[in-house]
Amino acid sequence: MIHEDKEIDLAERMPYWNGIAPRIPTPLHAMYKRMIDTAVEEARDVKDGLPTDDAVLAVDWLFREADPNGDIHTYFMSFKNCCHVLDADWRRLRGNLRVYLGFETITTAQADKSRANALLSVPLQGDDEELFEAIRCVPVLDQGNLFGMETVH
Repeated sequence: MIHEDKEIDLAERMPYWNGIAPRIPTPLHAMYKRMIDTAVEEARDVKDGLPTDDAVLAVDWLFREADPNGDIHTYFMSFKNCCHVLDADWRRLRGNLRVYLGFETITTAQADKSRANALLSVPLQGDDEELFEAIRCVPVLDQGNLFGMETVH
């Protein structure tokens, strides 16, 4: 049992969520929140003082503009759509991320757009799946409904 005084506040562990309460009623919502949290963690990766490839891709994903009227597949997995599904203000979250990640981290990773575009143009080495591909699973409740359904006449 977790005592109230022992609970760690979401804003304390992940200060970029400060003032934003994401809605997480389903596994899809949890996946979208985890995508954002993972991107933030990866955006901070550096090697020899420079952002890693993962950091460049993460910053690109967090700050890339996505058009809901454009490519639906790109928008579906975009930061902006993740925020929309979580019922979180994407502008406010991006503002919080600018403070949390720091100007230098963001500008260094964004400075070389050609690097981000080159990384996005080829599959990641060692990965058989595309970047941010949707998880292929059937929730347990749906499995029960799917396989336990009786025929209704």
